[in-house]
Amino acid sequence: MGRILIVDDEELALENLEYAMKKEGYEVVCANNGSMAFKNLEKQEFDVVMTDLRMDKVDGIQVLTRCRSLYPDSEVIIITAYASLPSAIE
Repeated sequence: MGRILIVDDEELALENLEYAMKKEGYEVVCANNGSMAFKNLEKQEFDVVMTDLRMDKVDGIQVLTRCRSLYPDSEVIIITAYASLPSAIE
């Protein structure tokens, strides 16, 4: 199975996503903020990065940008509780 990086500053969301992905057999690494995600991305490549859109200091778009620059073939999934058309277009 593949390796997934999950990034979310909400602990419950992070734990739930981690549980669901591990249950499906994925290797999971969690980061509770964007800065921690950057550190994990510098250490290893991930098949998929799931990141919250809205986080303090380093947001999901910055995580997406860093991931794409380091690993162009990795898939990035943006998740958010604050869906809006402008954020979807971004």
